[in-house]
Amino acid sequence: MEIKTTVEDNRLFRELILDGKRVSWLTIIDHRMRIGSAQVRMGGIGDVGTDRDQRMKGYSRRVMEDSARYMRDEGFDVSLLFGIRDFYPKFGYAGCLPACTLEMATRNAESAGAGAGAYSVRPLEDADLDALIDLYNAANRSRTGTLVRERPRFSGITKGSKWGVPVETIVLIDAAGRFAGYAAYDKDEVEVTVTEVEAADPAAFPDLLYQFAKLAIDRRAGSIKILAPLDHPFTEVCRRFDCKITVNHHRCGGGMMRIIKQETLFDKIAPELTSRLGDSRYSTFSGRLALRTDLGDTLLEIDNGAVTAHPGAEADNSIELPQSRLSQLVMGYRAPRGLLTEPEVSFHGDALQLAEALFPQHYAYVWAADYF
Repeated sequence: MEIKTTVEDNRLFRELILDGKRVSWLTIIDHRMRIGSAQVRMGGIGDVGTDRDQRMKGYSRRVMEDSARYMRDEGFDVSLLFGIRDFYPKFGYAGCLPACTLEMATRNAESAGAGAGAYSVRPLEDADLDALIDLYNAANRSRTGTLVRERPRFSGITKGSKWGVPVETIVLIDAAGRFAGYAAYDKDEVEVTVTEVEAADPAAFPDLLYQFAKLAIDRRAGSIKILAPLDHPFTEVCRRFDCKITVNHHRCGGGMMRIIKQETLFDKIAPELTSRLGDSRYSTFSGRLALRTDLGDTLLEIDNGAVTAHPGAEADNSIELPQSRLSQLVMGYRAPRGLLTEPEVSFHGDALQLAEALFPQHYAYVWAADYF
């Protein structure tokens, strides 16, 4: 029995071979992911499977556990997956991405037409791709969870709200004929599900909303569904026109993450942590905060508000917690105070107050087009 790895561009195919035959497998997709303004190396786990007649023998567990070691050896900082319930927590993965869905009656979206008209729309063309990538990266430059898009790996929005659902992409053009934004939605005859929307100027969002209303009228859909973060500027605009927003926080399943290499993760996000302290009452603080997990100990050295990360555990302020809970803090999925009832978590000294400044709760997000 052996586990074989084949590399093709940013995809690493891992297969458990038994008697010369592949019996279990998964794929690791090499991505750069944002945590605030920082970027880390993320291994996206997809295509996990085992031959039907070889299940319940522990083969998938072998591949998952070996892949965590493999990613650490290869220099990955974290790993993310979109998982089924009650399977991946045993491998250290914890929920980290709230799922936000906005629904609006078509008649309410129509009212956005009163302020529309300054922009026109047309289908996306090949020549628009660089502008789309630039706008996406600028709009998401500080949003935790978003993937960095770059050519040639990103060749356009190719998937809809679910696997196998085709997508249409339109671009927004201003009065001077310039690229001003874009949107993607499922190619569907009866429903309207918007999976991504961005604009260089938020003033253009009513024009896009009105376009969705016209699309819904053509499809005779009574409502529009939009998948976007709760705090996205487009979501804010939609609140003017009467909508329902649902945010799901999964106990497990959905978007889940685990830390792979704690020391490099915190070294990379230290500048982001410094920025967060700068916006808090700890902007001139000096001291230490130790993070003690099952992966090891990380010491955050804070000098007049500037954070650096080192191995070590000697500090008056410390947090003891599983790496799965630390993952949730890093992603902003859980607030530090919300971990006080967790039996495996303990805060010492001023660690809770420091953690609230370093790990504020916020809305991490991965756009549907980037699911793996």
